[in-house]
Amino acid sequence: STGGCAGAAGMRLWLLCGWLLGACSSFLMVGEVCAQDLVPREVRLQAQRALQEGAYDNAIILIQQWIEWFKDSRKREIIIDLESWYFNLGLCYYLTGQFGEAEKAFKVYLKKYRNGPHASQAEIYIADGHRYSEKLAAALREYKKVIEGYRLNDDWKTDVYCSMARCHLAQDQWAEALPFLEKVYALAPDNWRADWAATLLTIAFLKELKVERVFNLVPFLVQPSSLSSRSVAFNMAALE
Repeated sequence: STGGCAGAAGMRLWLLCGWLLGACSSFLMVGEVCAQDLVPREVRLQAQRALQEGAYDNAIILIQQWIEWFKDSRKREIIIDLESWYFNLGLCYYLTGQFGEAEKAFKVYLKKYRNGPHASQAEIYIADGHRYSEKLAAALREYKKVIEGYRLNDDWKTDVYCSMARCHLAQDQWAEALPFLEKVYALAPDNWRADWAATLLTIAFLKELKVERVFNLVPFLVQPSSLSSRSVAFNMAALE
């Protein structure tokens, strides 16, 4: 029943991959790379190819080489250019499931670009890494820090609240998940995540026999092909 918001994470992943390609457009490769044998222009081209092919392990090698070449530069334009390279390094680790390395890379990014354009996202991906590694208490602390420390738009805020709810639901903590599900239901800029929240809220209300609180959610629950109509947990809770 809690898998519904994985769609939001999947959408985020799709957008993330698109961002990786777009961000390196000024930056094409078959097989393993030996980045130290390449000149900067070749590294840019091969990084683009690696990202296009989803060869994130190769991209990591290339990005590390680029950073090694230019990390000590004091030229403003190079410092600005390096921002995306540092962030992309964390993303590539994240996309290959190397969450510990991703956290290290994102923390380096945050140390250098605390007010950078991707600071909030770096913090969110650190929290996601904890959640995917089942370090749920650490994930919740990181998500809370993001909510309190950044001015997120409704889309990102909804995503974070979804993740916080999932941390509690993974531990069968329905009462703790309720406030976050209610925030998702109220904030979600799309019907899909609102439907997901409505379904889980209803399960929680039914478990607590708070049937009167279900009625406000009915518009989402009765939609054709809604998540609630397909949820085993929802239907079991209703039958009980």
